[in-house]
Amino acid sequence: MHATHATMQRIFSPSTIAFSRFRPLDSPNVARNHKGSSRLVFVAIRIGLVVSSVMVGCVGLGSTCLGQRAANPIKPTLSDEDKRALADIDDKLKKNFGVLRNNAELKLEGNDESELKVFLAAEPKLKKELGEKEKPKKVMEEEEKLRDQVVQNNLQAIQQINQQLAQGLPVQQHNALVAQNNALVAQNAQIQNSQKQFDEKLKKTRSLFYKAQEKYRGKILDARKKADAIEERWTELEEDKEFMELVKEASGVLKKKELKPATFQAVQRNLAKLEQDFLSDVVELRDAGADTLCVSVTINGEETVEMMIDTGASSISLPKATADALGVKVPSGAPDVVLSLADDSKIMAKQVFIPLVRIGAFEVENVEAVVLNSAGEDAVPLLGMSFLNNNGIKLDIDSKTLTTSKVFFGKKKK
Repeated sequence: MHATHATMQRIFSPSTIAFSRFRPLDSPNVARNHKGSSRLVFVAIRIGLVVSSVMVGCVGLGSTCLGQRAANPIKPTLSDEDKRALADIDDKLKKNFGVLRNNAELKLEGNDESELKVFLAAEPKLKKELGEKEKPKKVMEEEEKLRDQVVQNNLQAIQQINQQLAQGLPVQQHNALVAQNNALVAQNAQIQNSQKQFDEKLKKTRSLFYKAQEKYRGKILDARKKADAIEERWTELEEDKEFMELVKEASGVLKKKELKPATFQAVQRNLAKLEQDFLSDVVELRDAGADTLCVSVTINGEETVEMMIDTGASSISLPKATADALGVKVPSGAPDVVLSLADDSKIMAKQVFIPLVRIGAFEVENVEAVVLNSAGEDAVPLLGMSFLNNNGIKLDIDSKTLTTSKVFFGKKKK
């Protein structure tokens, strides 16, 4: 401060100000003192810059202080009586209603609201990770299309070659066409021989992505259930006279217009946007070969498995190893079931009920299923009518879609 004051004294001292007094241009001594005048002008400019810098610095310091005062307004001091009143109100809010207060914000006791915020904050990263897992699936699906196209093109070329060979061509031309034909046949045979290995790799790649996709979708649905439960609780509290009276008392002590749930409305908006972008009431079914369709099915909100759609099966059917991997337990005393297969053979199974089965955003509780005995260890998991026959599900084989009329978009659709 002393240094700044001394600088200001030097800048505004009479001797310094005298430097700015110059002779008129028509003075007889202008030419003689031209060099000295330039030096004086330079000194004056430097002085002017110093003055400006100091003044701007002073204004800047003032602005900073004012900004700090605006950003951190002085909070009214509560009296001891007000503090005791608020402590009593806070105690009743927590004990009687499970509500915590932080200044003018209210929060339900528990971790659901915090978990919602954590999920929404992490969601962009989760979506990016899901996109990374989809890339190898897309690459292999493009390769699958290319392989199929090569085979079809070769078959058409072979057909044309055979038509030419039937015309009785000269030997040299005939032999050239035969060599070309054999090369195309060999290429198709090579593709065919590697098809089983390629299909298994593609199936595994798709399965990894679909499991990740259903896990991601499950997180969104879990977040929605939590959000709905929180919203329902706040609605109940708003209708409770005792609770609203406590809120009114706290508002009076704090001299606030009203106390509100902490940022929950913003959470709701962000979640609704996420649902709109990712969830759908139409699930696309995938070709499983031999005129069959399959779909990803999530069991008990945890594990996902590919199941073949079978409208001829009365219930979900699982091989024992698959049931174990999905966490589907066969309780002692489970009823025996005799199943008839397509070839009229019989197989034994145990009847169970799965607490929660989900496809896309559609969930069904307490779904009947059968767990096959060891004779069915190579069987394909089937999605039967115990799930498909529920109200709100429409299966369209022609368009390869499964449409649901009940989806967890906020409140459940009726």
